[in-house]
Amino acid sequence: MLFNIRTEQCLFLPDTVPRPWSSDDFPMIMLAATVSSPPSRGTDDPCIGAAIVHCTPFITDSRQITFWRMGSHMAIPSIPPDHQFDVVSNQFVVEEMEDVIYHKGAFHFVTKLKNVFVCRLALHQADLVVDHREWLMFAPQDDLGYPRPVATARYLVESREQLLMVLKCTCNLPGWPPLVFSVFEMTHVQAPAGAPQYVWTPVPTLVGRMLFVGHGCSRSYELANFPGFQEGIYFLDDLQFYSVSRIVQYQEYLCFDNGKYTLGPPHVASRCFWPDQVNSNYSSPVWLLPGGEDDANNAQAQVDVHMM
Repeated sequence: MLFNIRTEQCLFLPDTVPRPWSSDDFPMIMLAATVSSPPSRGTDDPCIGAAIVHCTPFITDSRQITFWRMGSHMAIPSIPPDHQFDVVSNQFVVEEMEDVIYHKGAFHFVTKLKNVFVCRLALHQADLVVDHREWLMFAPQDDLGYPRPVATARYLVESREQLLMVLKCTCNLPGWPPLVFSVFEMTHVQAPAGAPQYVWTPVPTLVGRMLFVGHGCSRSYELANFPGFQEGIYFLDDLQFYSVSRIVQYQEYLCFDNGKYTLGPPHVASRCFWPDQVNSNYSSPVWLLPGGEDDANNAQAQVDVHMM
């Protein structure tokens, strides 16, 4: 279900996908989802949704992706992940999707290997179909053989009309903080035929931006429009966001590792809650950003930030 907290509008989402080899539909778990435009209740709503889902009988199976037209009771047949060759591990790996965003007229999915899968949707005789799909392959980042923080989450954010990727990493290396965020911008490069045509270019500073990161819902805001707020990456506790077994068996979620990360220098992670908070039977908390045009909301935003 989609819930608009400002208008209290509720919109139901499909919970099944068709199986081409069977006459039965199969239930799905939406792990991350986004929409192409603000949805409405109209029957001619042009809004299209995209989701990273689990839709197989086995908990350990790989995540898939699917799409639907808002108002439909069923999504279109899901698309399983590809197998790509990873030059770092020197083996083929499953390109599971990590995040999804609607950017410049198409849905973009980022994978564990930091490649991007692009899908454009269209209506053909009232049926929703994937009209175009392509892989944007990225050159691997050279770590020169040195140990690096371990990426635990990847997010896509549209900022100043550019597509950014935010990496959330844990680290136990000497001299490193336990939590590290890095920001990269998608850059097209001239490369020989068959070679990756894109690279992730490091973004060392946010230059007056706030990035709120979450799977399927990341946003970028200009700091100048929100007096009292602070530049940084605002994050949620999503370490086990894609743990289907936890969702199905325990229905418990980690919910205390939420806060703000400053790229620095120095690099600082400020938590919202004490680390002894118990698990929740609801999903991770969400950020609510007051409107930037209202003076009263700006004042409340300043109070909230200082309480963090």
